[in-house]
Amino acid sequence: AHMSLACASSAAPAVLFAARSSAVIRGSSASKSGLKVIRASTTRKHSTTTAAAMPTVVPLQVGFIGTGLIGKVTVKQVAAQAPALLASSGLDIRIFGATDSKSMIMAASEAGMNGAAVGAPGAVDGKVAEWSVGALGAAAVAPVDLDAFTAALVAKAKACGGAAVIVDNTSSDDVAGRYGAWLG
Repeated sequence: AHMSLACASSAAPAVLFAARSSAVIRGSSASKSGLKVIRASTTRKHSTTTAAAMPTVVPLQVGFIGTGLIGKVTVKQVAAQAPALLASSGLDIRIFGATDSKSMIMAASEAGMNGAAVGAPGAVDGKVAEWSVGALGAAAVAPVDLDAFTAALVAKAKACGGAAVIVDNTSSDDVAGRYGAWLG
């Protein structure tokens, strides 16, 4: 199974069409629109990388929309894999924030949410309004506003010289209707 992750360095965040299993980033190519397309696969390949061959670090501010059963697991899996992806591929995945249908939470700094805390028992369980703000290194929980969420995501990505990525774990037509603007 494959999925594509488009990383925009412009004002629009990219969209990652959510998968129901964890993925390993394995290569990239540029598209005509200037988006960097990173292919992800659930097929794991093992390789050794020397310090001399380390790739350029690419900061990715990742925002998760939809934190139900699959969404919460996806947030935890991405946080757990972030250190290995940084070491092996140079992808510096930073958990920017997450939303559910009522609330949103965003990282307080460009470094993103505390990845170790994301994986801690209870930290991201339940509704977003119940997440452990202090332990995650997040700003206060607020009512969901996808326009504000997206604008803050893009601003954090620009501030760190990286790219903005949105992971949609919903079945919402409203969210899907935003893909064109996000990729534009």
